[in-house]
Amino acid sequence: MTVGIGLVESFRVQRLNLPEGGHTWTVLGRDHRVVEPAEEYLEYLRAQRSSPNTVKSYARGLAL
Repeated sequence: MTVGIGLVESFRVQRLNLPEGGHTWTVLGRDHRVVEPAEEYLEYLRAQRSSPNTVKSYARGLAL
């Protein structure tokens, strides 16, 4: 979250349904676009085979 003079940028966590039937989580900015630095880290967690609940928890933390 960026705090400036009267400016608070908000982020939110979004569930994504995967083509193979599972789901994962990502972080979206105010413009509804994926926040790339957060997504890179979440992708790292996915590559490490972290549970979806772990990815969700980290996504929520990054969104804060």
